Amino acid sequence: MVLVPGVVDNNIHQTYDACVDKYEAHLVKGDGSAWPFNQVPSGTLKAAVSPHVKPQAYMSGDNAKAACKAAGKRLCRLPEWLAACQGPSKFTFPYGNTLVKGNCNIGRSSNPVTDVFGSKAKFDLEQMNDPRLDTLPNTVAGGGEFSKCVSAYGAFDMHGNLDEWVDNINPANGHGSFSGGFFVDGSLNGPGCLYRTTAHVPTWHDYSLGFRCCTDAE
Repeated sequence: MVLVPGVVDNNIHQTYDACVDKYEAHLVKGDGSAWPFNQVPSGTLKAAVSPHVKPQAYMSGDNAKAACKAAGKRLCRLPEWLAACQGPSKFTFPYGNTLVKGNCNIGRSSNPVTDVFGSKAKFDLEQMNDPRLDTLPNTVAGGGEFSKCVSAYGAFDMHGNLDEWVDNINPANGHGSFSGGFFVDGSLNGPGCLYRTTAHVPTWHDYSLGFRCCTDAE
């Protein structure tokens, strides 16, 4: 994990130091074997972090929270996720204030849903959870393989690769939040670290969604 000092969280009225996973999480079963990154999680699974391992996609917010808890951590809160991405200088992108094409895993030329389903693409729950989507070329990359997509604190892939669920529920509608964009889109809902989607309930899952875990610093 990487240390992120001085996180200001107005929701809990605290300023504290946080530890944030260096890479997006993958999942392991109870026997320590890997859960397939391109399949919807099922059963009791634990978050794990390793370089060059493809992170878990098809994650719901609820599954992400449970996997972090099983690992003795918690799903990152929005303020600490944002602080880890922006660094002490509060950059727009993990590496600076100007977008540099190729630094992060964004901008795939076509959407894998249309690649697989063509004119029959409906972008519904079934199609968006098809296990083939994230096995296509130029989709999910292993942790840290985009070596320039790293924040000042040393956290990789916070822009692109997979959108990341954060622990941030809107009490008005029950919608959760995910941040950072994914391998197709890194700008539609905001630039870089400021990318934020709030359109889905925490039970939603699809090929574009991953997570990372955090803890308070000891």
